Amino acid sequence: MTSPQPPYGHPPQQPPGHPHQPGYPQQPGYPQWNVPPQQGYPPQVPQQPGGPSQQAPRPSPVFAIILGAVSIVVGLVVLIDYLDSSLISLLLCVPGALALIAGGVLLILRLRIAPILMVVAAALLLGNLVKEMVLGYLNMEPERGETLADALYSWAGIVTFVPAAVLAGLAFLPPVRNAFRPKGGSVPPSTPQFPQGGYPRQ
Repeated sequence: MTSPQPPYGHPPQQPPGHPHQPGYPQQPGYPQWNVPPQQGYPPQVPQQPGGPSQQAPRPSPVFAIILGAVSIVVGLVVLIDYLDSSLISLLLCVPGALALIAGGVLLILRLRIAPILMVVAAALLLGNLVKEMVLGYLNMEPERGETLADALYSWAGIVTFVPAAVLAGLAFLPPVRNAFRPKGGSVPPSTPQFPQGGYPRQ
């Protein structure tokens, strides 16, 4: 007669050194997902496409400040010179001189509207030069040997318009324009680019 088999007899003896661990058997039909352990967020290190971040040197505002100071001086000279002139010259030169002074102040402050005021000042002083040339042509006296070139030549109009035109042209040069403040005020800080961190994909 053979010995009884479990579960009708004694339970099988476990080998020494390996105690029996009771537990629940695995239920069929529920596969275990191979999920890797969560390691947390990876370290976020700024990555720049061109290597380490290097900010471009800002242009020096010295040239803009010097140009603004010269514009203020020229504007004051024109304003003082034409305060006792005729009405038409007063209406053209005084606003032109004030625009030149304002443009010089804005150049020192490095504001982008400064070149526009310089152009306005040059246009007003050009109008004064044209007025002087027209009056010289109308008052020309050929019987005294005055030629057309002599009639159109106006030293006061030339020395008033040419400096303003030169200053307006210099205000558009890159050394001056690059020194202007950005539209938002101060220079915005560069935002570092971080890699997309997070949990690893399952």
